Amino acid sequence: MAASARPVVRHLQSASGNLLLLGIALLGAIPRLYLGATQFIEYDGYWHVFIATQDDWQQFRWEYNSNFHPPLFYLLLKVAIRFGRTRLVYRAISLAAGIAAIFVIGQIAKKISRVSYMPAFAALVYGIALPSIIISCEVRSYMLSVFFVLASFYYFLDLLDTDAKVPGRSRLLFALNAVLAGYSHYGAFFYVFACGLVVVLFYIFLLKPRPWNRFALDLAAFGLIGVALGYVFFAHAQPHVVMAEHLQTHYFHAGGQESLMDFLLRNSYELFNLFSPLPVGTVGGFYVVLAVLAAAASWLVYLIRHLHERKNALAMATVVVTLATLASIMASAVIGRYPFGGALRQQFFLFPFMVLCGSLLLDRVVAGVWDQKRGFMLLLVAVAGTAGAWSLAFARYPKMQTELGTAQMNRFRQNFPAPAAVYVDQYNLINFFTHYHDWNWHFVSRSGAVTGVDTYNVSRGNNRMLLFRDKTRWNLDFSEPALYRDFAKCIRSESLPSLTAYAVRQAVMPGSVEQESQVAKQIISRASAESLCVRKLVTQQAMVFGEFKIGECETEIESLTKCRQCDDTNWSVTYSGNWVRSEFTNALNGTLTYALQPGASVKFSFEGTGVTYVYTKAFNRGLAAVFIDGAAKGVIDLYSGQHNPASNASYVDVDALLVR
Repeated sequence: MAASARPVVRHLQSASGNLLLLGIALLGAIPRLYLGATQFIEYDGYWHVFIATQDDWQQFRWEYNSNFHPPLFYLLLKVAIRFGRTRLVYRAISLAAGIAAIFVIGQIAKKISRVSYMPAFAALVYGIALPSIIISCEVRSYMLSVFFVLASFYYFLDLLDTDAKVPGRSRLLFALNAVLAGYSHYGAFFYVFACGLVVVLFYIFLLKPRPWNRFALDLAAFGLIGVALGYVFFAHAQPHVVMAEHLQTHYFHAGGQESLMDFLLRNSYELFNLFSPLPVGTVGGFYVVLAVLAAAASWLVYLIRHLHERKNALAMATVVVTLATLASIMASAVIGRYPFGGALRQQFFLFPFMVLCGSLLLDRVVAGVWDQKRGFMLLLVAVAGTAGAWSLAFARYPKMQTELGTAQMNRFRQNFPAPAAVYVDQYNLINFFTHYHDWNWHFVSRSGAVTGVDTYNVSRGNNRMLLFRDKTRWNLDFSEPALYRDFAKCIRSESLPSLTAYAVRQAVMPGSVEQESQVAKQIISRASAESLCVRKLVTQQAMVFGEFKIGECETEIESLTKCRQCDDTNWSVTYSGNWVRSEFTNALNGTLTYALQPGASVKFSFEGTGVTYVYTKAFNRGLAAVFIDGAAKGVIDLYSGQHNPASNASYVDVDALLVR
């Protein structure tokens, strides 16, 4: 082939490779868009949306400073919601970043692979992997940060070229993307540390002689990153670098019952199951997997040991960045600064690099196979196996369309269809916002009548309400007398006809089923002491909804009136024993109360010609004896036929009691 024709051929090969990567990225978009349109948004996701919807910049700044995440994602989300208030719009930033990351993974693989079709394999594995699909559908900054990390790493590899002058553009884009990654999520700090370590090793072992002008430029690039990330760390991140309460098991506690080695092994086991399409069921089984992974890593290092070859040097840099990032996360967990083995989103920075390392090992193995046809068949087997495993994992992944708290909100709207004003605590602010996210939220004032209470006008069309947000209380405590004084102050300050409290407990207190009527009486008594009347009150195990007004009124409480269709939460239904209540979509009003304890009983008073007992049938149900006016009326089998010995429990439940 003529020398002049070779650049043209290389250009055509590159263009066709890019088209293939683009096609894989579009393929990866299919499951992302499906989940993005159908899957519910988590609590923290709506919290991010709430922050982005703030129409007062001072309030936006307060919200952002109170959260753990840096500002970039919130600002981009603020722009996105101008195009609509739907699940896909909220997820648009993560979806776009997740799809683009598939293409970037392939571009990185081009720089480190020898086999021409290995970049497509790396992009495909990453694109169809369930972890990357899940994070792409989060309304949070993790996927955006990972995209910038990958873009930064693509240009970082140019800094490690020993044979050519490093383009200034590569240094600038490496630094710029690293900064953007850090301004999206602080986990990117681990990546920057790993890159710095690689550069130091590169100068010590590979770059000889060492050009000082090149060193100065590299130092300037890292200096730019350090200054930018240092600013956001001290301005925002430093107060939040503490152990997260819900992730305590993923920090090492010196002097605790678990040794350091046990801590690292346990969380490594959890990390593997986060990233694997085929989870390992036991810790003992994981030890075998760990030995295989260590052998594979050693084999990869051996295969790329000749670092004078450019692709091997870049491949080794990829391996070192992966291991250094992993080691720094482990070290941070040991000193209590960042969780190791926690939720998928906090560990996800490692996943694309692990995909690259896996594709590297396959690349070198296939490249070393003498028979090209056999090498290609080996790659096809890897593609089929990986695609099958991740397809099975995606099929098993729970698909949930209903937003969190839907049953409680339906109950609230049923009893309070048009409240003039609503009072919520910090926890329930987002629960409430979840179901009113598509309304207009206008910030009115901060700490007006009551210190620590913000006021919002919430409206859509002709519907509007005032919302009081209590920032001093995470969950409202209705046994606290000061709470009712705050209710009264809010009503008087805005001359409101009434104020409705919306409170769902984050944690259900044991025994609260039996205590609901006592709670209601206490609420009425405490409200009366502040000259408040309870116009309507709804309580059940996990929630309290109540409408309060100044002066006297007639109280509407279900326990004081005879019901005809009484669900399990009605106060006319009294429970003795250990009963538990939970949400159940097909039940009346979405709840079910059940017991496993022998002798647990339910009492219900009614006036009528008969009553229908509504319950569920299931494989783990038992027998319920029925008495009316003290006379035995028979035994109901909640299983089917006589109680089946195959039933592994003897639960009895109550859905509703319907009076005829």
